[in-house]
Amino acid sequence: DYVLKKKVVLIKHPKSSMKKWKSRRSKTIKIILAIVLLLVAIRLALPYFLTKYLNRVLAKNIIPYRGHIEDIDLHLYRGAYMICDLRVDSVDLYGKRPFLHAPRIDLSIEWKALWKGNIVGEIIMEQPLVNFKLSKKGSQTGANVDWVKLAQDFMPVEINRFAMENGKVNFTYADGVSPDFDMDFQRLQLEVTNIR
Repeated sequence: DYVLKKKVVLIKHPKSSMKKWKSRRSKTIKIILAIVLLLVAIRLALPYFLTKYLNRVLAKNIIPYRGHIEDIDLHLYRGAYMICDLRVDSVDLYGKRPFLHAPRIDLSIEWKALWKGNIVGEIIMEQPLVNFKLSKKGSQTGANVDWVKLAQDFMPVEINRFAMENGKVNFTYADGVSPDFDMDFQRLQLEVTNIR
């Protein structure tokens, strides 16, 4: 009788531990799924909140200009994000005039420097269009805006490289400014490195 009871206990013991193990495994799976769903939700919502934040930074830091970003694409695997369709307009008594249009701006961590132990970034503007205008009615040069501070607000690490690919720059002298002419630079390539 004693041996029989012991066998029954031995048979019950693995079943109860199996239930505990299944219960723990089920809780672990649920926790992992909840974390994965939370990370996916954050990843999906992050571009929206980042776009709103950058548009607020533009509204605050480039007065008397007005800027707007249409969309942000995140590339977390390479530590980067891309600004899609940035527009900056000069706004004065004579109306709204386009100053800068950049279809794509890539802001990323510079991996070559990261391997050397430095956390620095790079900015690449693709096909930007910049319009400078000198006029007695109102010049548009961008000189009264701290563009470096704006770049630092967009990318909170030290920027080591800035590049412009296939850019276009227009200079307009008009309304009594001598000489009265237009000058365009097209397919402009620019690279500035080791920025301090």
